[in-house]
Amino acid sequence: MLIFQCFQGIYYYFYQVFKNKAVTIAAAQKVKGRGDGTVGMFGWLVVAAIAGSLNVLFTNPIWVLVTRMQTHTQAQRKIMEEKKEALRKAASESTIADSTLQDKLAELNSIKPRPYGTIHAANEVYNEAGIVGFWKGVIPALIMVCNPSIQFMIYESSLKHLREKRAAKKQGNTSISALEVFLVGAIAKLGATVSTYPLLVVKSRVLNAHAS
Repeated sequence: MLIFQCFQGIYYYFYQVFKNKAVTIAAAQKVKGRGDGTVGMFGWLVVAAIAGSLNVLFTNPIWVLVTRMQTHTQAQRKIMEEKKEALRKAASESTIADSTLQDKLAELNSIKPRPYGTIHAANEVYNEAGIVGFWKGVIPALIMVCNPSIQFMIYESSLKHLREKRAAKKQGNTSISALEVFLVGAIAKLGATVSTYPLLVVKSRVLNAHAS
């Protein structure tokens, strides 16, 4: 969970950097008589896509190592359970005595798994596929960048529309309330999820096929 939050922080850092750059460019274009000085819907889409792509490229090696360590632990547990099941099956067939079964089960439980940390996982990945192995699965991850890209495009465009609508009504206060931000964010996330769900299904199928 902590790693995931760190990844989100990296994404928002890149998003803010490119957002500020886009706002600066839009203001400069207005001075030259081009545009109204605001970032358009397509501009927000590009900003979010660039931020998401950089986030994926920077963090994919960490995801690869975390996944490798998790699958290694699960594989060790599965092997241990298979050994225990084989002993129980042998005992049920009267191949070994109950006392011997308990001794062997206790012996298996006392076995500590070999240390397997980040260095071990990194060595395995490098030995299997070289440096490219750390970016395994990066293509499906880049495809899913469109989800937050669409989300922020809808979010920023909706906030812009609200401000322009209030300015047109000549209201003194054009600020957005916390409730409105919450509702706009929820609608943006819903729109992004609905529009990219087919891609998520395809990504899951591809990863499952690769794993099998």
